[in-house]
Amino acid sequence: MKGYLSKNLRRKLRSGAIAGPTLEEPIRAELFSIERLEQHAESLAAAQRVTTTPRKGRRLLQRVEDNGRVLLESYRAIAKAIREERTITPAAEWLVDNFHVVDEQLREIRDDLPSGFYRELPKLAEGHLQGYPRVFGLAWAFVAHTDSRFDPETLRRFLRAYQRVQPLTIGELWAVAISLRVVLVENLRRLAEGIVHRRAARQEADTLVDGLLGLGGRPAEPAEAALREFEGAPLAPAFAVQLVQRLRDQDPLVTPALRWLDDRLAVQETTADEIVRIEHQRQSAMNVTVRNVITSMRLLSAFDWAEFFESVSLVDAMLRDGTGFAAMDFATRDRYRHAIEEQIERLEVHYLSNLDGELRFAILSDWTDAPLETMRGDDELLAAAVEGIARLNRRHGPAPDGGERFFIFHRKRGWNESERKWIGWESKRGKLHELNRLLRGATDTTFMSAGGRALVALPGVRYVITLDADTRLPRGAACRLAGTMAHPLNRPRFESFSRPPRAPCSRAAAGRWQSRSNAGSGPWAPRFHCRGDCPPRSHWRSRPRDPTSSSSTASAASARTAASM
Repeated sequence: MKGYLSKNLRRKLRSGAIAGPTLEEPIRAELFSIERLEQHAESLAAAQRVTTTPRKGRRLLQRVEDNGRVLLESYRAIAKAIREERTITPAAEWLVDNFHVVDEQLREIRDDLPSGFYRELPKLAEGHLQGYPRVFGLAWAFVAHTDSRFDPETLRRFLRAYQRVQPLTIGELWAVAISLRVVLVENLRRLAEGIVHRRAARQEADTLVDGLLGLGGRPAEPAEAALREFEGAPLAPAFAVQLVQRLRDQDPLVTPALRWLDDRLAVQETTADEIVRIEHQRQSAMNVTVRNVITSMRLLSAFDWAEFFESVSLVDAMLRDGTGFAAMDFATRDRYRHAIEEQIERLEVHYLSNLDGELRFAILSDWTDAPLETMRGDDELLAAAVEGIARLNRRHGPAPDGGERFFIFHRKRGWNESERKWIGWESKRGKLHELNRLLRGATDTTFMSAGGRALVALPGVRYVITLDADTRLPRGAACRLAGTMAHPLNRPRFESFSRPPRAPCSRAAAGRWQSRSNAGSGPWAPRFHCRGDCPPRSHWRSRPRDPTSSSSTASAASARTAASM
């Protein structure tokens, strides 16, 4: 552009007199009623797709920082106009008078948007917000169709409608507040740029008219010479409107300029009356939106987001139904929510990293240790976990054989005489032992039916990969592990040999025998067998567990590997 435009014309482009590069439009769309907004939420839930790599997304905080810089520059430009006693619009007044509110929002965004939390949010796979968090897209739609007006009940119904089609994660629900702040700041940046651009255009028009009229102690400029530099490019609406308003009632000596303006507008396929009407409508809309943004920012800071979160959380709704969950304090309720959500999210991460169709994924879980076999709230906790697994199956569809990809195997409590408690037998080792028996067809394990569904073992599973709750399954690792186990050099060989007769032994003797066998040498290390005095299942101790833990996850493949966590 600099190669062929004159210096003066480039200055006009920067100041706004001539329509240069298009400014970003405000985040504003058709204003929806609450019913129409709910329909839109359901449509969004059905249409939005998320990526399989949530940690790879577009950087949001960088845009926030840029928005803060532009807003500060706009504030300074408007403040300068006020000091020069120039007329400013109501929208500009709102921005200047409440800039401390805007500054506070920017600070809260920087404080409340840690990079680790942001990376874990599901990201949109397509659309103009591709790469940004899905919850950011929801906030964008809400702001656009409410004209930046925050109403808690409207937002609550919007999110509930979305979740009737596609549930949101706990992290996404907590991120609603900061997402709204980010979108409102983005919208205000766009509005502020428009305010400053239009103010510059009007000021340029005033300078031109002052020269044509010979105001300010200067001789009047010939219209032809003064207007020549504005030829060749469309006029900015604010510039044209200011010319119309300044020239329309002037002396006939300046009517050539008005005639010139009418001709230029005709080339742009509009008229003076039409452009004045449109510009006034745009200005009124801008005043309303800026006012709504500032008011919403104030409300967001004063709002009880913890109560709101619990009112839209699907996990909370299940846990509260017929239980004492609501009587717990907020910290305890939050602990339960995260325990369930984290296990389900971890299971999904393992799947997304290992998309082989033969893999199956399962959570193995126990109840907390308790004085009774069943405790109040047990069924609701399990129902919430079952619903989370069902949600994963709905989201990712069936396996190639038509069966489900995700499972939960939950064990009932058994009485432990030494602990004098009802516990899950042998914690992690017990779960894995019983899972292997279940996969081989056993019907006497302590796994129980869940969610009204009978306990069903997975057929054809050949390998089980066990993952602790804090273990990651790298991309493609499940298939490589199964391949390693299936390699001919790694297949077990079974040879017949004479076994010494098993005899009763004491625990002390068993310990001595075990020590000798571990220290043995040669190809045949003695094997230890014990009966009679070996401690029964009920005496095996279970280590203390987090009251909300669900111990391990398994991936299963049936050619097929099963992995447990």
